Amino acid sequence: CAEVCPVRIPIPDLLIRLREEAQRSPDEKVAHPIRGQGASHNLSEQLAWRTFNGIFSGNKAYRAFGWAATKFRSLAPAKQLGWTQNRVPLKPAAKTLHQMVAERQQTR
Repeated sequence: CAEVCPVRIPIPDLLIRLREEAQRSPDEKVAHPIRGQGASHNLSEQLAWRTFNGIFSGNKAYRAFGWAATKFRSLAPAKQLGWTQNRVPLKPAAKTLHQMVAERQQTR
């Protein structure tokens, strides 16, 4: 990769560094930690990833989250960090994909 990259990005070196960083102990101090990985993660990021894993790893939790997201879509924030500087704010769809597929199958 590195030999053929027209802008000389050291891809193999970056991948090795990312792999090493992900395996570090959170207590180990490094000169230039990568945010959110191994030695640089914090409690709020860890909680966010565990919540994400909990919602998307189980069928019941996933469907409950989808239902809640569609019902409370009007509560989505108008400003979403840097995203809304040049884009329209994201809002959940009015219906989940499962609901749309079920409706389509009923009309057939």
